[in-house]
Amino acid sequence: FVIVMGHRPFYSSSSGATASHGWWPGLEKLLYENEVDLCLSGHVHNTERTCPIYNQTCIIPETSDTGKYVAPIHAVIGNAGQSIAPFQRYIPPWSLFRYEGYGYSTIEVDGPGRLLTMKFWSDEEGKLLHTFTIQKKKRTEIFAFDE
Repeated sequence: FVIVMGHRPFYSSSSGATASHGWWPGLEKLLYENEVDLCLSGHVHNTERTCPIYNQTCIIPETSDTGKYVAPIHAVIGNAGQSIAPFQRYIPPWSLFRYEGYGYSTIEVDGPGRLLTMKFWSDEEGKLLHTFTIQKKKRTEIFAFDE
């Protein structure tokens, strides 16, 4: 799996949060071209996750393409401390999960199964709030050898 971590999110529906910085479009293209699976960010003090997304559009895989690379999923994981940032009332179509409360996230990887599972937890009684799984495509392996 290819996971990228950064400070400012590409996608956030929080009040006052924006990704309209000059660096954003070029970097998003680079992530897509290099088949980044998951982008983690903070800065905004809440939790949110997107669909597989590129250029502000959800990329929905065909059911027959299970495991084929689609686009990065973005997760804001800034709800571990500080004051919680509110979301705007409008929920963009790319925002699949939002949480305004303190909590944390975990990532589990099943190498042989090629699965990455991310879980979002609330600090209140350790309650599981949301889970998603990425299934990694099988890579073509090429072996070179001398005769």
